[in-house]
Amino acid sequence: MKILKRLTAALVSVSLAASSVLSLNVSAAAEKYSVARKSFTTNSAIEFVEDMGVGWNLGNAFDASNCTWLSDEMKYESAWNGAMTTKELISAVVDKGFNTIRIPVSWHNHVDENYKISSQWMDRVKEVVDWCIDEGVYVILNVHHDVEEGYYYPSDDEYETSAKYMKTVWTQIAKEFSSYGDKLIFESINEPRPVGTNNEWWYQSSNPGETALEAFDNINKLNQIFVDTVRAQGGNNKTRYLMIQGYAGSTEGLVDEYFTMPEGTASNKIIVSSHIYSVKSSEYTAKLDKLFDTFISNGIPVVVGEIGSTPSDSSRAEAAGKTVAEARARGITCIWWDNNSFTSQSDGYGLIDRASCTWKLEDIADALVANASASKSSSSTSKKTSTSTSTTSTTSNSSSSDSKSTTKTSTSTSTTSSSSGLKTPTVKATAGDKRVTLSWNSVDDADYYKLYMYNASTGKYKYIGKTSKTKCAVSGLTNGKTYKFLVKACSNDGDMSSYGKASGKPTAD
Repeated sequence: MKILKRLTAALVSVSLAASSVLSLNVSAAAEKYSVARKSFTTNSAIEFVEDMGVGWNLGNAFDASNCTWLSDEMKYESAWNGAMTTKELISAVVDKGFNTIRIPVSWHNHVDENYKISSQWMDRVKEVVDWCIDEGVYVILNVHHDVEEGYYYPSDDEYETSAKYMKTVWTQIAKEFSSYGDKLIFESINEPRPVGTNNEWWYQSSNPGETALEAFDNINKLNQIFVDTVRAQGGNNKTRYLMIQGYAGSTEGLVDEYFTMPEGTASNKIIVSSHIYSVKSSEYTAKLDKLFDTFISNGIPVVVGEIGSTPSDSSRAEAAGKTVAEARARGITCIWWDNNSFTSQSDGYGLIDRASCTWKLEDIADALVANASASKSSSSTSKKTSTSTSTTSTTSNSSSSDSKSTTKTSTSTSTTSSSSGLKTPTVKATAGDKRVTLSWNSVDDADYYKLYMYNASTGKYKYIGKTSKTKCAVSGLTNGKTYKFLVKACSNDGDMSSYGKASGKPTAD
């Protein structure tokens, strides 16, 4: 029986008041589920995947395909979801606590007759990848809705064409990103399957039939071509982590005897991935157990590249949290499928509105993030690679100095400049009845300020909002409890300061 455990730290929903003060009201905490960690021997590959935390898919953006009504290929990005990807969106996702972003990309509508990728399409994909890398998170880049005849199709008749397509496209992608570090992961193909046949999504394991067996054979061979092609492109591609799927992206398509792992020159650098869409505990735990028994127990890392539920499912946040908790107990990382759709009963997987960068299903997002740290064996790395050292130092200093703060006010005196040139704000915390009001000096060249509050359950600071003002009231707090805060100055050009810090203990008037 799983034991339910309530987080002691509160999550914060943001609303901008009509006055010059940003008002933040504390809401109920996400449920964190205690799941006993299964016994297994870890290794560097499994630890790598565990450090990916929990992920978010930029779905229905670059993966939009066959939009025949469009004459401009660059409009594909918004064709299915209604919004262009922004740097602010990526920051909002990372600030929520997601440590991996999967970027699905369909390439076949952006190649010429020789499969040469359009330079402007490649440049735009690279721009968004760079935004993610700059945030310090893991990125998964793949070939997505290209499973159709003439490009990638797992049949004997289409094998030569499919092999050429995979070699040509992955050669270009791998060369483009050859200098990128290990946090960029390549994924071979999404949900490879015999499209348009009776076996597109299903086959009988005991008697698969010719179509399914042929598909398995070709998927295995094309996965090997993917690995060989990437490894041959030099740079970090020689040892980069690569990700592969089995038949239809299913768990069964990976654990079945017909699936074979590709060979590689880099030791244990291949991650297997499946998709699990279920809110029933008996279903997703059974699939996770299969992945654990087949791969994790044998030292092979696993990522569930897509999980999700729609508005037609009840208890969506609970199912999301439990799925992640169960996966983490098995050394597996999960990535939520977000397609920017919120009302569809059959396809509404959206969590954050991309145009406004506001969380519409924040309870689900919080449940995913809260349970990502469950049963994790390896220590977490800082979210932002470029600022990990200073962030860790700031958090540590905040913890030690907060114990010296008075009941009503704590003031940071740090004014150290960051490498970008922005000064660190000096923050003052004034406590009141169930609230703490933060104020700070205006920083030259800053366009806005990001605010964070310490979460005792995770041991990390959680993003709670941003404002262009220099004052913020955080309400809904518990009197007699000390709360710690960080404020960072930011510019629209991406420059950021170090954190200014303060703490306060709300007290009844």
